[in-house]
Amino acid sequence: MTGEGELIVAALLAVSITSAIAAEQTVDVKYRGPVSLAPFACEAITRSSFIENVC
Repeated sequence: MTGEGELIVAALLAVSITSAIAAEQTVDVKYRGPVSLAPFACEAITRSSFIENVC
């Protein structure tokens, strides 16, 4: 890859990561529908392969 190609790939990667972080997370609650997690303090869980976040 040329230097210009690497720069484009890095820029696209940065935009995709920023977009993923900025996206609001929601969960579907039975009998209620989608609920935004924005008002809750959430933490990433790394010791489990089943649970990713706890709010």
